Amino acid sequence: MKKLLFIVLVILIFLLIGIFPSALRIRYAKGQETAVIIVPDDYATIQIAINEAHEDMVIFVKAGIYGGDITINKAGLKIFGDGRQSVIQGSVFVEADNILLSGFTIGGGSDTGIFLKNVDSCTISNNNVSNKDVAISIYNEPCMLEQTYGRNSICGNILSNNNIGILSILKMGIPPDIIYGNYIFGNTLVNNNYGILISYDIGIPDPNKVYGGNIIRGNTLLNNSHSFYFNYSLGTLSLSDGESITFGENIIQGNNVTNNGYVIEVYCEEIGILNTYGDISLIFGCNKIFNNYFVDNNILRNACIKYIDIWNLDTLDGKSIITALECWDDGYPSGGNYWSDYTGVDERSGPNQDLPGSDGVGDIPYVIDALNSDKYPLMTSHVDLDSTPPSTITTYNGLWQSTNFTIYLLAIDELSGVKETYYRINNGPVQNLSVHGHPFITTESDNNTLEYWSVDNAGNEEPHRFLTGIKLDKTDPSIAILKRLPEGDVEPDQEVKVLVNVTDLLSGVKDAILSYNINNSLTWINITMTFNMTSGLYEGIIQGQHAGTIVKYKIIAYDNAENYIVEDNNGQYYDYTVVPEFSSSLLTLLMLMILSSIFAIITKKNWNSGKDEVG
Repeated sequence: MKKLLFIVLVILIFLLIGIFPSALRIRYAKGQETAVIIVPDDYATIQIAINEAHEDMVIFVKAGIYGGDITINKAGLKIFGDGRQSVIQGSVFVEADNILLSGFTIGGGSDTGIFLKNVDSCTISNNNVSNKDVAISIYNEPCMLEQTYGRNSICGNILSNNNIGILSILKMGIPPDIIYGNYIFGNTLVNNNYGILISYDIGIPDPNKVYGGNIIRGNTLLNNSHSFYFNYSLGTLSLSDGESITFGENIIQGNNVTNNGYVIEVYCEEIGILNTYGDISLIFGCNKIFNNYFVDNNILRNACIKYIDIWNLDTLDGKSIITALECWDDGYPSGGNYWSDYTGVDERSGPNQDLPGSDGVGDIPYVIDALNSDKYPLMTSHVDLDSTPPSTITTYNGLWQSTNFTIYLLAIDELSGVKETYYRINNGPVQNLSVHGHPFITTESDNNTLEYWSVDNAGNEEPHRFLTGIKLDKTDPSIAILKRLPEGDVEPDQEVKVLVNVTDLLSGVKDAILSYNINNSLTWINITMTFNMTSGLYEGIIQGQHAGTIVKYKIIAYDNAENYIVEDNNGQYYDYTVVPEFSSSLLTLLMLMILSSIFAIITKKNWNSGKDEVG
């Protein structure tokens, strides 16, 4: 009988005991791609950020020193440094169109600072480059007639103590259908050997085309050996009667050119003329130079053809090769240039300076050399070139954030450069970047506001921009009323429904996850729960299991800011064990029957023992 009682107890213990498994860590912070990449927060290096970015994304590089060369090869990337405090110790190679690179200091021992190769419509702005062989280089070599390169903007950079500040090279065998120049605006070039050097290497120049079209405006050139240097190396020309080629027609406007060696230089390294007949003309120069500020420069203009080779020329009559002429004004009343050594007076006015009254233009031309003069020299040095305000963008991606965060303000101005950026958070006091840094959001809300604007060095103020709906939620969601159905025994292959109330008062509930474990395995199965509109509860189903299976579960809830909470019964987890085929009522009946049998056996044994004693 003792053996029978032991078996019953073992059965009861087996049916009631539970074992609690350990939990496998789940990645609660769900990553999501944004339109802005921040280095080093998102990626440790600039190059990795570029490699991981898609076209047209924004990359912001925090202040710091970043080693190694950089290659930008995805179109449309906008890469901002933090106010020239982001230092690249190497070269930057731009190999895709529509790139913006702004706000860096380029250091290191490399020969070239920023190198653009065969690209179109890129902007290089507000960078510092010094002590290089070439600070910024633009190299275009079209290989097909329909290819077009150029229209790149080099603006607001500070380039000092280099051999060449800005170098633009266009090399072509046969010129493409359209030739574009570049835009060189608002740069400061100091103590360079060559300030701006523009070179054309043309195998077979086409007639009736202009090789030039660069716009050089609003730059400051100080203490350079050579200011504006134009160089041409030409292959073989074959021109017919009435045809001409112009190498020049660049616009040089509103530059401050002070204490330099040479101002304008136009050179043709070599040229070959073959089978040319009739009246033809070759023009080197013909640049439009106006509204500039020329002070204490040594030689104003120099030009020559260094080597010329001629074959099969019918006659010299009607052949015109001009290297000495420039256009030194923009007509009246826009005028010419300011010359610090001009000695004329302003007592007359009008296109011919023969009308009474002053007009800000000198009455007599300023003579440069025997063939060049400024017909309308300006009496004052101020020329307002920049009437366009800066443009500022932000790095905010419109998503909920779960911790205090910075919104970076990135401004660009393609002429005079950005002087300062201002902002107000939630209608608070006006702050500026140079003193207070970038806006820092700390208030929990679904509608923080940011007012921001920039001012350039010409005093143009950007219309104020307003960013609303800035969202910050630092509070975890909450979980309550956790229950399961059925509440009692779970039979084999019976589904179990878990119900839970999840709330988040600010950003709202994003997901409720039912995570469960089978028989202490290391694998947790995650089920996204569905929201029942009627009950207001989240519901999840645990699939039916075999008899004797131990199931443990917990709830994980996320809000839209990726805050999360885990409800796991204080680390003990919620659990149940799947019972055998019979129900608890049958189990009770079985136990009663077993106990009754035991009682009957004992009673019978006692009765027999009493009978024997009576007998």
